[in-house]
Amino acid sequence: METNTELLSIIGLLADEDKFKILAAIALGAGTLAEIGEKTGFDHVKIVKAAARLEKAGLIERKADSGYRYLPQTLADLHVDLSKTIEHKPAASHLDRFIRNGRLTNFPKSQDDRLLVLEHLANLFEFDRRYTEKEVNIILNTLHPDHASFRRYLIDYGFLERNSETEDGRTTMLYWRKARS
Repeated sequence: METNTELLSIIGLLADEDKFKILAAIALGAGTLAEIGEKTGFDHVKIVKAAARLEKAGLIERKADSGYRYLPQTLADLHVDLSKTIEHKPAASHLDRFIRNGRLTNFPKSQDDRLLVLEHLANLFEFDRRYTEKEVNIILNTLHPDHASFRRYLIDYGFLERNSETEDGRTTMLYWRKARS
């Protein structure tokens, strides 16, 4: 394919139901006007006109000895040309099913998916750093308002550890990132 006009022409031919049926009949092995007419129910005049357009587009060719033949390479080339001109969106990661625009939209039910989401949450915390409960809540709130549940999940699944420390008569709960085994 050299131009977008050619691409549009082929798409237009394939969108026309009668021309598509004629192309399909030829692709399925009908080579003569009689065979194409038998498969489609169309008269010879209609088949000849459509075949001329399909041949001009390079979708079929006519051989004097064997009749019409389908040329699949034309559609293969169309696919290649379209894939070069269409901007490809990167495939969504497994995590994208649960996090949109930086927010956790739902918590998965399957264990593997839960671990994936919790690992993502755990990566928000640095190793070798102690966090107060308030700091943990602030970080988790950036992804989901139910920070208490996700704090509990991170502990239950072994991503975070916690311990209380008392200083000057005040008890503070501290959390830290744990290396999972």
